[in-house]
Amino acid sequence: MLWRMWEPEAERAIAAVGTDAIVFQDRRVYRELFNLNTSAKILADPAKRRAIVELLRSLIASSAEIRQRPRQYWPLIASKLNYTPETVSESWRHLRYAGGLAPDLLDVMAEEEVWVAKERNRTPRTRSQLTLLIDRSLLDEAMRKPLPAQTSNH
Repeated sequence: MLWRMWEPEAERAIAAVGTDAIVFQDRRVYRELFNLNTSAKILADPAKRRAIVELLRSLIASSAEIRQRPRQYWPLIASKLNYTPETVSESWRHLRYAGGLAPDLLDVMAEEEVWVAKERNRTPRTRSQLTLLIDRSLLDEAMRKPLPAQTSNH
């Protein structure tokens, strides 16, 4: 029996166990979410905010590209992670490159906050307090078409 772990290591373990492998996968129990964090001070700086929006635009575009043509990127990914393209292809069905906010992000944060607060010996933040930590504005800006480059009158 194998519990699903971070890919593609799970695929390597499944291959090692062979036909006796049993995989338990329930995204309601465990999944990995990656996030981008910053501070109000950074967001208030127009140049830094623009840079973050451009980073998000690049991530959104790259995520869409890799979802549309994953096979094209398997050799590159394999070479960077020291796996074979076959291992990457086998694990691919478990990976997501959504390029956006998880719809249940606040639910996940509220659930994890109880554990984090206990570990840090503090009172858990309320759901309302956690809501303030999720700022959609950067994603919304990044999803709008970029403004054309301004031309100089010189």
